[in-house]
Amino acid sequence: MPTFHSSRRDYPHRESQHTVSQLIENIEGVGAEPFAYHILNNLQRTSAVSGILKSEAVYLWAKVFKAYGIEVFQDIAVINKNVENEILKIKGQKSGISLTYFYMLSGNDNFCKPDRHVLKFLSEGLQREIKDFSEAQAIMRGATVALKEKHPHLTTRMLDHTMWAYMSSRNKK
Repeated sequence: MPTFHSSRRDYPHRESQHTVSQLIENIEGVGAEPFAYHILNNLQRTSAVSGILKSEAVYLWAKVFKAYGIEVFQDIAVINKNVENEILKIKGQKSGISLTYFYMLSGNDNFCKPDRHVLKFLSEGLQREIKDFSEAQAIMRGATVALKEKHPHLTTRMLDHTMWAYMSSRNKK
Protein backbone atom coordinates (compact mmCIF):
# COMPACT_ATOMS: atom_id res chain seq x y z
CA MET A 1 0.00 0.00 0.00
CA PRO A 2 1.47 3.40 -0.95
CA THR A 3 2.38 5.95 1.67
CA PHE A 4 0.12 8.99 1.76
CA HIS A 5 1.25 12.41 2.87
CA SER A 6 -1.13 13.42 5.63
CA SER A 7 -1.34 16.89 4.13
CA ARG A 8 0.51 19.29 1.89
CA ARG A 9 1.82 21.02 5.01
CA ASP A 10 4.00 18.09 6.06
CA TYR A 11 6.33 18.02 3.06
CA PRO A 12 10.02 17.66 3.90
CA HIS A 13 12.18 20.77 3.50
CA ARG A 14 13.02 21.46 -0.13
CA GLU A 15 16.74 20.92 0.47
CA SER A 16 16.20 17.38 1.79
CA GLN A 17 14.13 16.17 -1.18
CA HIS A 18 15.34 14.28 -4.20
CA THR A 19 14.51 16.58 -7.12
CA VAL A 20 12.80 15.84 -10.41
CA SER A 21 16.05 16.79 -12.18
CA GLN A 22 17.93 14.21 -10.12
CA LEU A 23 15.34 11.57 -10.99
CA ILE A 24 15.75 12.36 -14.68
CA GLU A 25 19.56 12.10 -14.34
CA ASN A 26 19.23 8.75 -12.56
CA ILE A 27 16.95 7.31 -15.24
CA GLU A 28 19.05 8.71 -18.10
CA GLY A 29 22.18 7.35 -16.45
CA VAL A 30 21.08 3.77 -17.04
CA GLY A 31 18.08 4.01 -19.41
CA ALA A 32 14.36 3.51 -18.71
CA GLU A 33 14.32 -0.27 -19.11
CA PRO A 34 17.42 -1.04 -17.00
CA PHE A 35 16.13 1.50 -14.42
CA ALA A 36 12.82 -0.36 -14.34
CA TYR A 37 14.46 -3.77 -14.05
CA HIS A 38 17.49 -3.17 -11.81
CA ILE A 39 16.40 -0.22 -9.66
CA LEU A 40 12.62 -0.50 -9.42
CA ASN A 41 12.30 -4.26 -9.99
CA ASN A 42 9.15 -3.45 -11.94
CA LEU A 43 8.58 -4.15 -15.62
CA GLN A 44 4.85 -3.36 -15.55
CA ARG A 45 3.37 -1.44 -18.43
CA THR A 46 0.84 1.39 -18.45
CA SER A 47 -1.52 -0.86 -20.41
CA ALA A 48 -1.60 -4.51 -21.38
CA VAL A 49 -2.15 -3.50 -25.01
CA SER A 50 0.76 -1.48 -26.44
CA GLY A 51 1.53 0.22 -23.12
CA ILE A 52 4.92 1.68 -22.28
CA LEU A 53 6.93 0.74 -19.20
CA LYS A 54 5.63 2.55 -16.15
CA SER A 55 9.21 3.70 -15.52
CA GLU A 56 9.19 5.33 -18.96
CA ALA A 57 5.90 7.05 -18.10
CA VAL A 58 7.49 8.32 -14.87
CA TYR A 59 10.44 9.61 -16.89
CA LEU A 60 8.11 11.43 -19.30
CA TRP A 61 6.14 12.90 -16.37
CA ALA A 62 9.41 14.09 -14.86
CA LYS A 63 10.39 15.76 -18.15
CA VAL A 64 7.05 17.62 -18.18
CA PHE A 65 7.48 18.64 -14.55
CA LYS A 66 11.01 19.90 -15.16
CA ALA A 67 9.87 21.91 -18.19
CA TYR A 68 7.37 23.71 -15.94
CA GLY A 69 9.80 24.21 -13.02
CA ILE A 70 8.32 21.53 -10.77
CA GLU A 71 11.24 20.05 -8.84
CA VAL A 72 9.97 19.15 -5.33
CA PHE A 73 6.67 18.55 -3.54
CA GLN A 74 6.15 22.23 -2.74
CA ASP A 75 6.14 22.98 -6.47
CA ILE A 76 3.06 20.82 -7.07
CA ALA A 77 0.98 23.91 -6.32
CA VAL A 78 2.04 25.39 -9.70
CA ILE A 79 0.58 22.48 -11.68
CA ASN A 80 -2.01 23.92 -14.04
CA LYS A 81 -4.09 22.72 -16.99
CA ASN A 82 -1.09 23.04 -19.32
CA VAL A 83 0.94 20.64 -17.18
CA GLU A 84 -2.01 18.27 -16.81
CA ASN A 85 -2.68 18.30 -20.57
CA GLU A 86 0.98 17.43 -21.27
CA ILE A 87 0.80 14.52 -18.83
CA LEU A 88 -2.47 13.26 -20.31
CA LYS A 89 -0.73 13.06 -23.73
CA ILE A 90 1.75 10.48 -22.38
CA LYS A 91 0.89 6.98 -23.57
CA GLY A 92 -1.27 5.25 -20.97
CA GLN A 93 -2.16 8.45 -19.09
CA LYS A 94 -5.19 9.60 -21.11
CA SER A 95 -7.81 8.60 -18.50
CA GLY A 96 -6.37 10.88 -15.84
CA ILE A 97 -6.49 8.15 -13.19
CA SER A 98 -2.72 8.25 -12.62
CA LEU A 99 -2.77 12.03 -12.36
CA THR A 100 -5.54 11.88 -9.77
CA TYR A 101 -3.65 9.21 -7.84
CA PHE A 102 -0.52 11.39 -7.96
CA TYR A 103 -2.50 14.24 -6.39
CA MET A 104 -3.82 11.89 -3.70
CA LEU A 105 -0.39 10.50 -2.85
CA SER A 106 1.03 14.01 -2.66
CA GLY A 107 -1.54 15.13 -0.09
CA ASN A 108 -4.67 16.28 -1.93
CA ASP A 109 -7.71 15.07 0.01
CA ASN A 110 -10.32 15.97 -2.61
CA PHE A 111 -9.87 12.99 -4.93
CA CYS A 112 -10.44 9.28 -4.96
CA LYS A 113 -8.84 6.66 -7.19
CA PRO A 114 -11.81 4.65 -8.40
CA ASP A 115 -10.02 1.38 -9.06
CA ARG A 116 -11.79 -1.98 -9.27
CA HIS A 117 -12.26 -2.22 -5.47
CA VAL A 118 -13.86 1.22 -5.12
CA LEU A 119 -15.99 0.78 -8.24
CA LYS A 120 -17.22 -2.58 -6.97
CA PHE A 121 -18.05 -1.09 -3.55
CA LEU A 122 -20.00 1.76 -5.15
CA SER A 123 -21.75 -0.58 -7.59
CA GLU A 124 -22.82 -2.94 -4.81
CA GLY A 125 -23.92 -0.12 -2.52
CA LEU A 126 -25.89 1.71 -5.20
CA GLN A 127 -27.14 -1.53 -6.77
CA ARG A 128 -26.15 -0.41 -10.24
CA GLU A 129 -22.93 -0.66 -12.20
CA ILE A 130 -20.55 2.26 -11.78
CA LYS A 131 -17.80 2.25 -14.42
CA ASP A 132 -17.24 5.91 -15.22
CA PHE A 133 -14.28 7.58 -13.52
CA SER A 134 -15.96 11.01 -13.38
CA GLU A 135 -19.19 9.59 -12.00
CA ALA A 136 -17.30 7.72 -9.29
CA GLN A 137 -15.43 10.93 -8.33
CA ALA A 138 -18.74 12.80 -8.07
CA ILE A 139 -20.36 10.06 -5.98
CA MET A 140 -17.38 9.94 -3.62
CA ARG A 141 -17.31 13.73 -3.19
CA GLY A 142 -21.07 13.75 -2.57
CA ALA A 143 -20.77 10.94 -0.03
CA THR A 144 -17.99 12.83 1.75
CA VAL A 145 -20.16 15.96 2.00
CA ALA A 146 -23.12 13.89 3.27
CA LEU A 147 -20.99 12.19 5.94
CA LYS A 148 -19.17 15.36 7.08
CA GLU A 149 -21.81 16.28 9.66
CA LYS A 150 -21.27 13.02 11.54
CA HIS A 151 -17.56 12.70 10.64
CA PRO A 152 -16.13 16.25 10.35
CA HIS A 153 -12.55 15.12 9.58
CA LEU A 154 -13.57 12.80 6.74
CA THR A 155 -12.04 13.48 3.32
CA THR A 156 -12.69 11.92 -0.06
CA ARG A 157 -9.21 10.41 0.06
CA MET A 158 -9.91 8.84 3.47
CA LEU A 159 -13.21 7.45 2.24
CA ASP A 160 -11.47 5.96 -0.81
CA HIS A 161 -8.83 4.34 1.40
CA THR A 162 -11.45 2.90 3.76
CA MET A 163 -13.48 1.42 0.89
CA TRP A 164 -10.37 0.03 -0.77
CA ALA A 165 -9.12 -1.57 2.45
CA TYR A 166 -12.53 -3.12 3.15
CA MET A 167 -12.91 -4.55 -0.34
CA SER A 168 -9.31 -5.73 -0.46
CA SER A 169 -9.61 -7.60 2.86
CA ARG A 170 -13.02 -9.01 1.87
CA ASN A 171 -11.56 -10.46 -1.31
CA LYS A 172 -8.81 -12.25 0.66
CA LYS A 173 -11.32 -14.24 2.71
